[in-house]
Amino acid sequence: MNKKPSGQQAWVLREVKKFVSANGYSPTVTDLSGATGLQKTSIIYALKRLEAKGHLELEYKNDRLVARGIFLLGQRDNTMEHFQCQAL
Repeated sequence: MNKKPSGQQAWVLREVKKFVSANGYSPTVTDLSGATGLQKTSIIYALKRLEAKGHLELEYKNDRLVARGIFLLGQRDNTMEHFQCQAL
């Protein structure tokens, strides 16, 4: 990881990890906003900074964050593999 997250970024990152651990899939910005009490714009800003610092990956479509497009490093591959196995 490139840099240590700030206080708010660390809080958002912890919430992402807790959500993934409890549910097995990525949270939405709304999920994170509800868990932290932060506004959605603050969540998005923190997520973009965390991505820039190398703590997670975000998936975009047409320059917008995909609903469940928040991935911990290495999670995207595991999530896609899980869904492909279920489809068979």
